Amino acid sequence: MLSPTTVAIVAIGALVIFGPKKLPELARSLGKSLSEFKAGAEEAQDAFKREMNRSPEAPKAQDADASSQKPREDA
Repeated sequence: MLSPTTVAIVAIGALVIFGPKKLPELARSLGKSLSEFKAGAEEAQDAFKREMNRSPEAPKAQDADASSQKPREDA
């Protein structure tokens, strides 16, 4: 975790670099981006969990379809 001193130094540096007018807009944009990233990460994690919890019979049905087809002969 960041110490309060580090946070203060970064905040002062951002204020000097971006100025007091641009900083609130930048903070809003950063917050929105972080929120979207977290939502995407949760969605990916949920999809992964759903795939891990699927029954193992589902892929076997697909394999059976593939094995019943004739192999392609290369000339």
